[in-house]
Amino acid sequence: MAITRPPEGAEIVSLGVDDTDSRTLGMCTTYLSVLIIRALSEAGSDFGLWDFPNLVRLNPSVPNKTRGNGALCLRMFVEKGAASEVMEVCRKVVAKHAVLQDDMTHPGIALLRGAHIPPEVRSFYHRCLHRIVSKDEAMRVAESANIMTSSFKEGYGLIGAVAALGVDFTGDQTFETIAYRDPNNRTSSREIDKSLVLRVDREVKDTFYNYDYLNDRVCIVPASPCPVHFGVRAETPYGSQRAYKILDCAKAPAAVTFRTNQHTDAHIESVQELASVLPRSGVAACGIVVQGPRTIKGGHVIFRIRDATGEIDCAAYEPTKQFRQVVRQLREGDVIRAYGSVRPASSSHGPTINLEKIQVLSLVKAISTNPRCPRCGSTLTSMGSSAGYRCRKPGCGFKDSKMTKVMMPLERSIATGFYEPPQVAWRHLYKPLQRGVS
Repeated sequence: MAITRPPEGAEIVSLGVDDTDSRTLGMCTTYLSVLIIRALSEAGSDFGLWDFPNLVRLNPSVPNKTRGNGALCLRMFVEKGAASEVMEVCRKVVAKHAVLQDDMTHPGIALLRGAHIPPEVRSFYHRCLHRIVSKDEAMRVAESANIMTSSFKEGYGLIGAVAALGVDFTGDQTFETIAYRDPNNRTSSREIDKSLVLRVDREVKDTFYNYDYLNDRVCIVPASPCPVHFGVRAETPYGSQRAYKILDCAKAPAAVTFRTNQHTDAHIESVQELASVLPRSGVAACGIVVQGPRTIKGGHVIFRIRDATGEIDCAAYEPTKQFRQVVRQLREGDVIRAYGSVRPASSSHGPTINLEKIQVLSLVKAISTNPRCPRCGSTLTSMGSSAGYRCRKPGCGFKDSKMTKVMMPLERSIATGFYEPPQVAWRHLYKPLQRGVS
């Protein structure tokens, strides 16, 4: 369906939908764009799209999300007075196709009339990127902005549906063309020609997140029983669509190009002090390493940073693969900026930044150590506070009450700069270094 300018006299509407899928039983909220457009066409509605469908990722730390915390917004024009018909068609589609039998699925629908996005709706979108918000907050915003709403079960999807209406692409945006398969196919595996994925990665320069060469992994396919066959991401709609044409050997029954906030670090806020870091927020926080990296059960690597206001743990979890090798090279005294989402404290650990990338700002170049014996070369032993050093090697007997610690140069295997995990570990909102830094 082509993106066209609304004709004179048409009514402009934005339709937001969220919380229709399931981690285990399939479905995908983005697939509703196909189903809603089909349903409106079958109903004989005179309508069109004045923007690409919007795929809106929200706070990835929301505990009760269905899968990737992605909501859908369709920017449409319809016949004057047909907004209620659009809402009713959408409600029927959601009632039929949402995974209502999943206890975690609570769909919500929101419809905004007019092309203007009220400031309270825009603000609500930004809040849903960074905080945990309630359905009551969503309903207050909807009432203030005269947004029509509808929901199923507990209706938690109204949060994402209202937030999607206010998505803000002014700072950054990407595009994704998603090819869908038969929704009755619930297998987790996809048949995709690896050679074609590699061709796309070589030839379509503005695409990214195609293939992880370090781990020999195709990145454009999900591993869930959802209707998505593959999705290719790019800086422009033309790049993602060109890649889709190369990859679509199976002739997908439907495909949609989305404008999206994916891979923009939209969830990251720069915090000036560690004391202001909030649980379940996305942060970029600076600190000095005060407890060096240690590997815990499961292969996760943990270290701690501190500033003048407090301290916090940072974690490179096993799925970040080779990134952990970089983290293990950090030493006490190094200064870094940690990017990631904050895991709340529990009975077994304190608040922790789940690392998405790091910037090494400065590295310790030398360490303070005991001096060497000038006679035999052994490491000397302290004789007490400010009492000097002596040699314990049998037969040496050297001692000096005026000797102090010395600085020993360190050879470091890392340098200052940015480091990121391999592509298999990237989250939906994570901004890869090839796209620049936030």
